[in-house]
Amino acid sequence: MDIREEIEKLAYALYEKSGRVHGRDLENWIEAEGIVRARRAKKEVVTAARQVEQAAEAVAQKVREKVKETATALKTAAKRGVKKASPKKMEP
Repeated sequence: MDIREEIEKLAYALYEKSGRVHGRDLENWIEAEGIVRARRAKKEVVTAARQVEQAAEAVAQKVREKVKETATALKTAAKRGVKKASPKKMEP
């Protein structure tokens, strides 16, 4: 449903809820428009937050993998008797 249809439907529901008072069509429309836009904005924010969480988890997973690789390299170097091992550089 497009935004205009959603506003129309809600404005009519507000009209009915108010006891079908005539002459309040503009007020009902403005109230409905505010409600619909707020709902849509909330959905967009929730979607964006989920995307950020997913991206953060992907980065965290890469960091965990690099830490594990570095720890393995350091253990291997220690077993070989190397005094200093340089970890691999992390790619962005």
